[in-house]
Amino acid sequence: MNMKKAEVYGKRIECLIGLILLIPPILGVAAFTISIFAGDTPGSFARMTYLSSEWTALIRVPSETSFDGFSNGIKGSAGAMSAAPIYLGLMAMVGAYLVKNNIQSFFMKGE
Repeated sequence: MNMKKAEVYGKRIECLIGLILLIPPILGVAAFTISIFAGDTPGSFARMTYLSSEWTALIRVPSETSFDGFSNGIKGSAGAMSAAPIYLGLMAMVGAYLVKNNIQSFFMKGE
């Protein structure tokens, strides 16, 4: 398969971008695995203590307040979660897609 030098370099750059995008999801999976098997002392890497503490939100609403305009008369509190798992999943999918067809470009010579 003959390819021009510019095409080979382009595919190499796409592959490197894909590998860079795969680093955070791989580290996240490693931290999750360590935290599962470490028990009570997973360490600061697995606990992700250096990330913000605002990964989740708890909104406390007085029980006399009603949300009739929004839903079925729900009263009380609500919760929310960070979008980081969605971002890490998207990064993993895009990184794998970029690496999938471009990894062979490191073994090709352009003409």
